[in-house]
Amino acid sequence: MRHLYSTVLTTLFLSTLLWISGCIPTGEDVAVDTIYGTIIGKEEGGLQRFLGIPYAKPPTGMLRWQAPEPPSHWDGTRRAFRQARACVQTGSPTGAFGSQEDCLYLNVWTPSTPGPHPVMAWIHGGGLVIGSANEAQYDGATLAKAQDVVVVSMNYRLGYMGFLSLPQFANTPTHSITGNQGFLDQIAALQWVQDNITQFGGNPDNVTVFGESAGAISTCLLLASPLTNNLMNKAIMQSGACNTFKTSSKAEAETLGLKFLQNIGCDNTNNPAACALSKPIDQIELALGIPPNELFRENFEDWVFPPSPALDGHFLPDYPAELLEQSSKNVPVIIGVNKDEGTLFVGIKEHPTDEAGYLENLEKYYNGRSTEIAAIYPLDSFSPSGAAMAQIVTDAAMTCPSRDVANIWDATDHDVYYYQFTQDVSAPLMGILELFFTENAAPLGTFHAAEIPYVFGLDGVLGEAVTSHQLQTRAAIMQYWGNFARTGNPNDNELSHWPLYTAETQQHLQLDQSVEVAAYLRQSYCEYWWNNPANF
Repeated sequence: MRHLYSTVLTTLFLSTLLWISGCIPTGEDVAVDTIYGTIIGKEEGGLQRFLGIPYAKPPTGMLRWQAPEPPSHWDGTRRAFRQARACVQTGSPTGAFGSQEDCLYLNVWTPSTPGPHPVMAWIHGGGLVIGSANEAQYDGATLAKAQDVVVVSMNYRLGYMGFLSLPQFANTPTHSITGNQGFLDQIAALQWVQDNITQFGGNPDNVTVFGESAGAISTCLLLASPLTNNLMNKAIMQSGACNTFKTSSKAEAETLGLKFLQNIGCDNTNNPAACALSKPIDQIELALGIPPNELFRENFEDWVFPPSPALDGHFLPDYPAELLEQSSKNVPVIIGVNKDEGTLFVGIKEHPTDEAGYLENLEKYYNGRSTEIAAIYPLDSFSPSGAAMAQIVTDAAMTCPSRDVANIWDATDHDVYYYQFTQDVSAPLMGILELFFTENAAPLGTFHAAEIPYVFGLDGVLGEAVTSHQLQTRAAIMQYWGNFARTGNPNDNELSHWPLYTAETQQHLQLDQSVEVAAYLRQSYCEYWWNNPANF
């Protein structure tokens, strides 16, 4: 059943993405000079597209697992008509079409109207193991044109390619492998924006970094890191925060790295790191044997290579919460979640209807804490029984970690706008997945990633705006996001007022057909998770 679920999900994504990945945009050629050379994009209907622009050298050979280096200059012109292949996918199912090591490219959509325009730099999700900027649901054309902003999207290294950390082996010339390569890729893309976006009509002094799931986690970590001073002016975090994933100590990250070497047969060689560098990707994938349901395993620690941010003394000199508390960055933030985040993650798991089975299920996720969690989320309060686990995952992984970050950022005297997306969505293709949910699983509802079609203004695999209410909600969200990118405040004279989230009021906006202000979202449950983190 789980293999079938993975296959169906992959098929749904690929059927939507195949057509866009291989197509060249139509329109007139338009040239832009970057500091590395001239690129040719396409202009049509008041919008310019530049796809597959290199922002770093290919991270291959000795550059595998190293920090990104600036791209090489080129003579003549370079066509930017196609999106580049995804970075190596280290889990499945995935919606990325085609992957390879040479993957550090970005895309730019810019209005043909006079600039300078605000810049919105998108970081895709996928648990830090899958995903790509080339996925159809992230096409920035509609958002760029509707909000008169420049949209940038980027690939970054994933999984064991993006987050491997190894100790320095004695008497070997191999460069140090310190981890966090994927986050350093994102910084390199933002540095490219600083150096080049003016030529595309963008304002390098008005850059909003935004992302969903792992992209939101990344955005939060970029906000915390000292390496991003002057690279980001605003941040939007959709369904993720710094503390959604556990931050590993240097020792923990290196222990995982040594296990990786063992799994690929390089641990007992004279130069383990050099052995790993010499392995072709297909050999690494074969040796690791990542199962097709990797993203839906019971525990994050059961993944073949569970990627996480790591204390490296560089990107993260301290834990993210500590860095946020000490930060002096003047960066306003939008942060929020969807109402039913957990349904997608637990739909294929078994959901007993008896108390003993419920406790056994909880023990798989939260070892030693099943009784106390069951007391907070009593099984008889949920119908179907799978709704209990879905709500627990929603609170523990998304709502409460994001509210914790909102509290920290507000306490350091920064502007915070918090939301909960509650719109009743239409997602026929995603709804097919429910056919493969186990008995007693909760329906998808307003699931994880359901807001993406509302942010980008696109109908696709993740959903579509069909009713007048959904169209109204989509227009409002795009306008809130656009206003925020322009000014750091999502409000204008036409939209319902979105109040600041503060420690005193803890107000948030419910994004739905009737936009309403509410407060203290899941407060009593979050108080438990703040004191007892899930540590995914």
